[in-house]
Amino acid sequence: MIELALAGGVCPARPLTYALPRALAYPRSTDDVPLENCDLAVTAFQGDVRELVPLFIKTVVNTGRPYLVADFEVAAPSMCRSLCLFMQVAEGIMVGKVEPCIPRPGAPMILVTADRTRAFVMEDGKLVDCAVPRPARTKQGIARGWAELARRMNASVTETGAFRHASWEVHLSPLAAAAAFA
Repeated sequence: MIELALAGGVCPARPLTYALPRALAYPRSTDDVPLENCDLAVTAFQGDVRELVPLFIKTVVNTGRPYLVADFEVAAPSMCRSLCLFMQVAEGIMVGKVEPCIPRPGAPMILVTADRTRAFVMEDGKLVDCAVPRPARTKQGIARGWAELARRMNASVTETGAFRHASWEVHLSPLAAAAAFA
């Protein structure tokens, strides 16, 4: 779990879904780069992501597109419980928690699985396997990854606490979402 408190108390869900794919796809670019040629869908969910696992698996199967879901605490909306990756792999659908990681200063951001057995980097708009950093680099790299996301997220919020980019939100209860996509 990580606290993602932003200036003005703004909810971190939209800033995270804006910043995360850009940090992966364009690690050395400015914060406001248009997101083009990115096959990763990023969404935020407030509640228990386990309730929607069948929905996301079905979506990945139907679209062939990986989904990264930020799971936020209901009682404390600035607390991100986890990032859960749903992705097609040779064996079927991988479902697992991941963390952002910048293995060394200046390196691109990658996603490292919670069990530290796999890592993924964005190449040509696609999330692909890459080498897992050494354990000594992983802990510091995860701290750098979250710090870079926090920097990008804060850049997407105005001084008054408003999200500065055009976007939209859908608010559904887990049962309504499951029924809508059944």
